[in-house]
Amino acid sequence: MLQQAFDLLLETADENLLREALQRTQEILTDEQRFYILHGIKARKNCETTSIPELLQHLETFVQRSHKGFFYRVFDMGGDNYDWVPPHTEAWFFELGLWLDKACELAQVQDEKNARTIFEACMPLIPDMAEIVFAHELGDWMIYTQYDYKAVYETLKSK
Repeated sequence: MLQQAFDLLLETADENLLREALQRTQEILTDEQRFYILHGIKARKNCETTSIPELLQHLETFVQRSHKGFFYRVFDMGGDNYDWVPPHTEAWFFELGLWLDKACELAQVQDEKNARTIFEACMPLIPDMAEIVFAHELGDWMIYTQYDYKAVYETLKSK
């Protein structure tokens, strides 16, 4: 019921009402929740840029941040929160998924060079995820993608 009301607000509200809703929501969010939301918006914008040099610069920033501990947040794990996933970990998986989807989309339009570049930057991060993010359980099943990125990557590698 609450989700339906929220969806209706997003579909029908004017800009001022959305701004007010965002401001009120922001007041009750934790810093971690704010990070997750804002990082997700920024990551999506970075992946949707049309300039390939700019796109690759954003990718390089993501890879560097991944290796420098930007997304690594340790928390005291106990019986009541062992399955909790920190927002920085969720944000990393979300952004990685965006990059893998972008590579798949580039491969679909025959831009294999840039698709390969993105895959070659992202695929090595997957086996290293335990050094990049923190959670009780980690795996590639946490990567959110629209495409079968593994199949697309294997097809590109075979060419």
